[in-house]
Amino acid sequence: MTFALMLFDYIDRQVIVSLFPHLKTAWGLSDMQLGGLVSIISIVVAAGGLPVALLADRFGRVKSIFVMATVWSLATISCMFTRNYSQLFLARAVVGAGETGYGSVGAP
Repeated sequence: MTFALMLFDYIDRQVIVSLFPHLKTAWGLSDMQLGGLVSIISIVVAAGGLPVALLADRFGRVKSIFVMATVWSLATISCMFTRNYSQLFLARAVVGAGETGYGSVGAP
């Protein structure tokens, strides 16, 4: 299951890049803002990896993977409904938070 989650997460990271020309035109975004949409996931994963891993150690790996995979899934779906850059940026940050839970805990 964690392999599938990580595979789809990798695809999710690449899909946003293919949308850059459309987002730039539709919302008038700068290159820095577009880069932020990709970078925010890595920043959240780096900042949250250790705290989430410690919580998962306390409450159980399976529960952590389930909860964070659910968070990741809902955040990924919410990206579809965003109407502006701020909403998309926040949704992408939550995607990173979800990835933190199953990425740090799900790896053997």
